[in-house]
Amino acid sequence: MSELQKIDEFGKVGLQNRGNTCFLNTTIQCLSHVIPLTNYMILNKFLSPLKNEKRKKEIHEKLGREFDVTKSFVQLVRILWSHKEPIEPKTMHQAFQKFHDRFEGYHQQDAEEALIIIMDSLHEVLNTSIEVSISGTSESDVDDLMIESFKQWKMTNEKKFSIITEIFTGQFMNQVICKEVEEKNKILSRTYENFDRINLPISGNTLYDCLQQYFHVELLETKYHIESEDRHVKAGRQIKLMMLPKYLIIVLKRFQNDGTRITKKNTLVSFPIDDLDLSNYTMGYDKYESSYRLRSIGCHIGNMSGGHYYAICRHRSGEWFVYNDRECKSYDIRSEIPVLQNRVYMLIYEKKN
Repeated sequence: MSELQKIDEFGKVGLQNRGNTCFLNTTIQCLSHVIPLTNYMILNKFLSPLKNEKRKKEIHEKLGREFDVTKSFVQLVRILWSHKEPIEPKTMHQAFQKFHDRFEGYHQQDAEEALIIIMDSLHEVLNTSIEVSISGTSESDVDDLMIESFKQWKMTNEKKFSIITEIFTGQFMNQVICKEVEEKNKILSRTYENFDRINLPISGNTLYDCLQQYFHVELLETKYHIESEDRHVKAGRQIKLMMLPKYLIIVLKRFQNDGTRITKKNTLVSFPIDDLDLSNYTMGYDKYESSYRLRSIGCHIGNMSGGHYYAICRHRSGEWFVYNDRECKSYDIRSEIPVLQNRVYMLIYEKKN
């Protein structure tokens, strides 16, 4: 029996709350159910980028905090998938407490901030250089776009490629579109950029409403300057998906900070479980392979001063479980969808193709 076959009966345990650490517990549970990330830890593949002596010295000198988070996360994931009793994530929490003074003590924090710290730490510590080659001949406009896209991908990722890049990183296309009558919808500029999650403003009662608003053409407040022609035109800016990640993280922007206090938006937002279709927002080759299934949900109830986070995850077996700090139990997600619509905060989707 392989190492991965042995772990199928595990991954059904909770994490003890060390004060107000439900934000951290929830993030860890959501990420631990991203199968290729967990496999990477269990099969010791994380050791490979750390074998280079020059790299180890650089990590020791410049990335001490990130290394502590990475080491603690790896150890905790390996324990989660080899034990059947609730676990106290003491070392992981201590790594966070040392990471920044705002994590000192046992105060409630934001689950997205924990997500960012874990993912950034893993990327910074475990990255390595790779070779990216682009070949073939363009035969269509889409091919032309993809060549541009691949060139930017190569430039951005070739020197710092990690398991985080491989699993979670996609690519946006940002385009400026002419809105003058005689040149309507002419593309004036294109740029490409990486993303590892989408921060989605809430604008409607379905995830598709929010996505539609996020990817719509936004008119620019001032006219766009076409430098090559030295003239100004009415224009709009639009984001499109160019490369889709294997795992897509969506964070709903439920929390607003007006400078004096943080408030929460409790709008009901429904979301697909088995078939999230992103084809309407995708430009590149992935347009026709853009279907996702839900893997993990990070939920929040209450407000920022007295709120609570918990996770709902699809186990490797396909079963759903709720992870509420130290408690873990089977979960009927389809019957609970109405309850979750004003609690869902973070969604992790898995690409089906």
